[in-house]
Amino acid sequence: MIIESMNEAMRPLRLLAQPFVESGSLDPRMQAEVVEGLTIRDGCLLFVSQLHNIRHSSVTSLGGPTGFEGYINKLPLDQLIDGADRSASWLAFVGTSEWAARCLAQGMMLGRGIASAAADLGSKPVDVWISVDYGPDEEYPSAAFRFVTYRADDLWAGDLAAFEQPVFRMTSQLDHRDG
Repeated sequence: MIIESMNEAMRPLRLLAQPFVESGSLDPRMQAEVVEGLTIRDGCLLFVSQLHNIRHSSVTSLGGPTGFEGYINKLPLDQLIDGADRSASWLAFVGTSEWAARCLAQGMMLGRGIASAAADLGSKPVDVWISVDYGPDEEYPSAAFRFVTYRADDLWAGDLAAFEQPVFRMTSQLDHRDG
């Protein structure tokens, strides 16, 4: 089971994303993240594909396991969704509500795959975070996906309502039969 929560800025995007989620068409580049898998290293659940990002970082240097996972398990949805390129038509599409809904939908489908893969590893529940930033503080709108192991005493982000940009959280739950 997955529990969804979001701030008010995300609510309209969640409705717009639903048809894309129902299509069930996860972009092949994101599907590859699920297929490549997850691993547990130093008590942290990590994308195998992102292990190269560890370099000199450590659990301690990034504020503990949740910070470490959040740093390593980050993907740029805006660069990975189908059609992402630097063409004029794509650049005109970026930053629109449909673009944001497509990013959210892809992140949601990826998050479900990650939750399933984590459960297969016997891992604890996961929190998936998806954010959309329309700018103008950044030079280019962006959408980010990240996941962390759910730790009630160490959440990745606190109060969702405190964020201006749209923020979405999916928390997987262990089946009650699993303990």
